[in-house]
Amino acid sequence: MAARRHRHHRPAIAGGTSRTGITDSTADETDIFLQFGDPETTSLTVYLFRPTLADVPVWFDRVEPQILGRDVYGKATPNSDPVAFAPPGGGTTAGALRRVYVPGKRPYTATGAAMLPLGEWLVAARLSSTTLDPAALDARLLEAVTGLGWPAPAADAKPVPAAAPIQPCATPLGFSKKAKLKKPDMSTSLLGALVAMAAQDPGIKKTWSRGRPASAAKARPRSNRQPIGR
Repeated sequence: MAARRHRHHRPAIAGGTSRTGITDSTADETDIFLQFGDPETTSLTVYLFRPTLADVPVWFDRVEPQILGRDVYGKATPNSDPVAFAPPGGGTTAGALRRVYVPGKRPYTATGAAMLPLGEWLVAARLSSTTLDPAALDARLLEAVTGLGWPAPAADAKPVPAAAPIQPCATPLGFSKKAKLKKPDMSTSLLGALVAMAAQDPGIKKTWSRGRPASAAKARPRSNRQPIGR
Protein backbone atom coordinates (compact mmCIF):
# COMPACT_ATOMS: atom_id res chain seq x y z
CA MET A 1 0.00 0.00 0.00
CA ALA A 2 1.43 3.31 -0.98
CA ALA A 3 1.92 5.85 1.76
CA ARG A 4 -0.37 8.85 1.62
CA ARG A 5 1.27 12.24 1.64
CA HIS A 6 0.90 14.11 4.93
CA ARG A 7 1.68 17.63 6.01
CA HIS A 8 4.03 17.28 8.99
CA HIS A 9 4.50 19.74 11.81
CA ARG A 10 8.17 20.64 12.05
CA PRO A 11 8.86 22.05 15.54
CA ALA A 12 11.59 24.69 15.80
CA ILE A 13 12.28 23.89 19.48
CA ALA A 14 12.13 20.60 21.40
CA GLY A 15 13.27 19.89 24.93
CA GLY A 16 14.52 23.44 25.26
CA THR A 17 16.89 23.10 22.27
CA SER A 18 16.61 24.74 18.86
CA ARG A 19 16.30 22.80 15.63
CA THR A 20 19.53 22.70 13.64
CA GLY A 21 18.59 20.51 10.70
CA ILE A 22 15.87 18.57 8.91
CA THR A 23 16.29 15.78 6.35
CA ASP A 24 13.86 13.77 4.23
CA SER A 25 15.35 10.40 3.27
CA THR A 26 12.55 9.87 0.75
CA ALA A 27 10.76 11.87 -1.91
CA ASP A 28 7.35 11.84 -0.20
CA GLU A 29 8.08 12.69 3.45
CA THR A 30 7.68 9.14 4.76
CA ASP A 31 11.09 9.04 6.49
CA ILE A 32 12.09 12.34 8.08
CA PHE A 33 14.53 13.18 10.83
CA LEU A 34 15.07 16.45 12.68
CA GLN A 35 18.11 17.47 14.68
CA PHE A 36 18.13 19.76 17.72
CA GLY A 37 20.74 21.14 20.09
CA ASP A 38 24.53 20.99 20.13
CA PRO A 39 26.42 17.67 19.70
CA GLU A 40 29.11 19.04 22.03
CA THR A 41 26.65 19.30 24.95
CA THR A 42 23.11 17.94 24.50
CA SER A 43 21.67 16.85 21.15
CA LEU A 44 18.31 15.43 20.14
CA THR A 45 17.36 13.62 16.94
CA VAL A 46 13.70 12.90 16.14
CA TYR A 47 12.69 10.44 13.44
CA LEU A 48 9.25 10.26 11.83
CA PHE A 49 8.71 7.24 9.61
CA ARG A 50 5.99 4.95 8.27
CA PRO A 51 7.07 1.30 8.39
CA THR A 52 5.10 -1.68 7.15
CA LEU A 53 4.86 -2.90 10.73
CA ALA A 54 4.21 0.13 12.97
CA ASP A 55 4.84 -1.75 16.22
CA VAL A 56 6.43 0.18 19.09
CA PRO A 57 8.01 -2.78 20.96
CA VAL A 58 9.53 -4.23 17.78
CA TRP A 59 11.14 -0.98 16.67
CA PHE A 60 12.21 -0.03 20.19
CA ASP A 61 13.95 -3.40 20.36
CA ARG A 62 15.79 -2.53 17.11
CA VAL A 63 17.02 0.78 18.50
CA GLU A 64 18.66 -0.67 21.60
CA PRO A 65 21.32 -2.80 19.84
CA GLN A 66 22.44 0.28 17.92
CA ILE A 67 23.06 2.11 21.22
CA LEU A 68 24.75 -0.81 22.94
CA GLY A 69 26.96 -1.43 19.91
CA ARG A 70 28.19 2.13 19.31
CA ASP A 71 31.86 2.59 20.12
CA VAL A 72 31.35 6.25 21.04
CA TYR A 73 29.39 5.12 24.14
CA GLY A 74 31.88 2.45 25.18
CA LYS A 75 30.09 -0.47 26.75
CA ALA A 76 26.87 1.37 27.56
CA THR A 77 24.56 -0.18 30.14
CA PRO A 78 20.83 0.41 30.75
CA ASN A 79 20.16 2.72 33.68
CA SER A 80 16.82 1.01 34.35
CA ASP A 81 14.20 -1.21 32.79
CA PRO A 82 12.36 0.24 29.77
CA VAL A 83 9.60 2.64 30.84
CA ALA A 84 6.15 2.39 29.23
CA PHE A 85 4.28 5.69 29.11
CA ALA A 86 1.25 7.24 27.45
CA PRO A 87 2.14 9.03 24.20
CA PRO A 88 1.10 12.70 24.00
CA GLY A 89 -2.40 13.06 22.56
CA GLY A 90 -2.93 9.32 22.61
CA GLY A 91 -5.06 8.84 25.73
CA THR A 92 -3.93 7.18 28.93
CA THR A 93 -2.73 3.81 27.58
CA ALA A 94 1.03 3.32 28.04
CA GLY A 95 1.68 2.71 24.36
CA ALA A 96 5.19 4.24 24.13
CA LEU A 97 8.57 3.08 25.44
CA ARG A 98 11.70 4.89 26.56
CA ARG A 99 15.00 4.00 28.24
CA VAL A 100 18.16 5.74 29.37
CA TYR A 101 21.67 4.26 29.18
CA VAL A 102 24.95 5.05 30.96
CA PRO A 103 27.91 5.22 28.55
CA GLY A 104 31.03 3.34 29.51
CA LYS A 105 33.32 6.17 28.47
CA ARG A 106 33.37 9.93 28.05
CA PRO A 107 32.55 12.43 26.77
CA TYR A 108 28.90 11.30 27.02
CA THR A 109 27.37 11.07 30.49
CA ALA A 110 23.97 9.69 29.42
CA THR A 111 22.04 8.72 26.31
CA GLY A 112 18.45 7.61 25.79
CA ALA A 113 15.81 6.58 23.29
CA ALA A 114 12.04 6.71 23.01
CA MET A 115 9.61 5.13 20.54
CA LEU A 116 6.05 6.44 20.22
CA PRO A 117 3.07 5.56 18.02
CA LEU A 118 1.37 8.09 15.76
CA GLY A 119 -1.41 6.32 13.88
CA GLU A 120 0.25 4.35 11.05
CA TRP A 121 3.52 6.17 11.78
CA LEU A 122 6.19 5.89 14.45
CA VAL A 123 8.18 8.64 16.16
CA ALA A 124 11.62 7.75 17.48
CA ALA A 125 13.71 10.10 19.59
CA ARG A 126 17.39 9.86 20.53
CA LEU A 127 18.89 12.18 23.13
CA SER A 128 22.55 12.24 24.18
CA SER A 129 24.41 14.56 26.53
CA THR A 130 27.88 15.30 27.81
CA THR A 131 26.51 17.23 30.80
CA LEU A 132 23.25 15.65 32.00
CA ASP A 133 23.11 12.71 34.38
CA PRO A 134 20.77 9.79 33.55
CA ALA A 135 17.85 11.09 35.64
CA ALA A 136 18.07 14.57 34.13
CA LEU A 137 18.37 13.16 30.62
CA ASP A 138 15.28 10.99 31.14
CA ALA A 139 13.31 14.05 32.22
CA ARG A 140 14.60 16.05 29.24
CA LEU A 141 13.75 13.20 26.84
CA LEU A 142 10.18 13.07 28.10
CA GLU A 143 9.93 16.86 27.91
CA ALA A 144 11.24 16.82 24.34
CA VAL A 145 8.84 14.23 22.94
CA THR A 146 5.89 15.78 24.78
CA GLY A 147 6.63 19.18 23.29
CA LEU A 148 6.86 18.13 19.65
CA GLY A 149 3.34 19.33 18.86
CA TRP A 150 1.23 16.20 18.53
CA PRO A 151 -1.94 16.26 16.39
CA ALA A 152 -5.31 15.38 17.84
CA PRO A 153 -6.27 11.74 17.14
CA ALA A 154 -8.42 11.21 14.05
CA ALA A 155 -12.08 10.43 14.65
CA ASP A 156 -11.59 6.90 13.30
CA ALA A 157 -8.20 6.32 14.96
CA LYS A 158 -7.62 2.87 16.42
CA PRO A 159 -6.94 2.67 20.16
CA VAL A 160 -3.26 2.81 21.07
CA PRO A 161 -2.19 -0.67 22.23
CA ALA A 162 -0.20 -1.05 25.44
CA ALA A 163 3.53 -1.44 24.81
CA ALA A 164 5.71 -3.97 26.61
CA PRO A 165 9.43 -4.58 26.02
CA ILE A 166 10.29 -7.62 23.91
CA GLN A 167 11.74 -10.54 25.86
CA PRO A 168 14.06 -13.33 24.64
CA CYS A 169 12.31 -16.30 23.04
CA ALA A 170 11.66 -19.19 25.42
CA THR A 171 13.00 -21.47 22.69
CA PRO A 172 15.96 -19.83 20.93
CA LEU A 173 15.63 -19.50 17.18
CA GLY A 174 18.12 -21.81 15.46
CA PHE A 175 18.97 -23.00 11.99
CA SER A 176 20.73 -26.07 10.68
CA LYS A 177 24.25 -25.50 9.40
CA LYS A 178 22.95 -26.77 6.07
CA ALA A 179 20.25 -24.09 5.90
CA LYS A 180 20.51 -21.74 2.92
CA LEU A 181 18.69 -18.58 1.98
CA LYS A 182 15.80 -19.21 -0.37
CA LYS A 183 15.42 -16.97 -3.38
CA PRO A 184 12.30 -14.79 -3.12
CA ASP A 185 9.31 -15.82 -5.19
CA MET A 186 5.62 -14.91 -5.44
CA SER A 187 4.55 -17.32 -2.69
CA THR A 188 7.02 -15.95 -0.13
CA SER A 189 6.04 -12.40 -1.05
CA LEU A 190 2.36 -13.22 -0.48
CA LEU A 191 3.17 -14.95 2.81
CA GLY A 192 5.15 -11.94 3.97
CA ALA A 193 2.25 -9.63 3.11
CA LEU A 194 -0.20 -11.84 5.03
CA VAL A 195 2.07 -11.93 8.09
CA ALA A 196 2.39 -8.13 8.01
CA MET A 197 -1.39 -7.75 7.77
CA ALA A 198 -1.90 -10.14 10.68
CA ALA A 199 0.69 -8.24 12.73
CA GLN A 200 -1.28 -5.02 12.22
CA ASP A 201 -4.67 -6.59 13.05
CA PRO A 202 -5.67 -5.42 16.55
CA GLY A 203 -8.06 -8.36 16.81
CA ILE A 204 -5.17 -10.84 16.81
CA LYS A 205 -3.36 -11.06 20.12
CA LYS A 206 0.40 -11.07 19.53
CA THR A 207 3.45 -11.40 21.69
CA TRP A 208 6.81 -10.75 20.10
CA SER A 209 10.00 -12.41 21.28
CA ARG A 210 13.66 -11.93 20.44
CA GLY A 211 15.52 -14.76 18.74
CA ARG A 212 19.00 -13.44 19.56
CA PRO A 213 20.60 -11.39 22.34
CA ALA A 214 19.78 -7.68 22.35
CA SER A 215 23.46 -6.83 21.94
CA ALA A 216 23.52 -8.46 18.51
CA ALA A 217 22.75 -5.84 15.89
CA LYS A 218 21.27 -8.51 13.64
CA ALA A 219 18.81 -9.78 16.25
CA ARG A 220 15.47 -10.57 14.67
CA PRO A 221 12.18 -10.34 16.60
CA ARG A 222 9.39 -12.77 15.83
CA SER A 223 5.75 -13.18 16.79
CA ASN A 224 4.38 -16.15 18.66
CA ARG A 225 1.54 -16.15 16.14
CA GLN A 226 3.91 -16.74 13.22
CA PRO A 227 7.42 -18.00 14.05
CA ILE A 228 10.14 -17.22 11.56
CA GLY A 229 11.93 -20.41 10.56
CA ARG A 230 12.10 -23.59 12.59
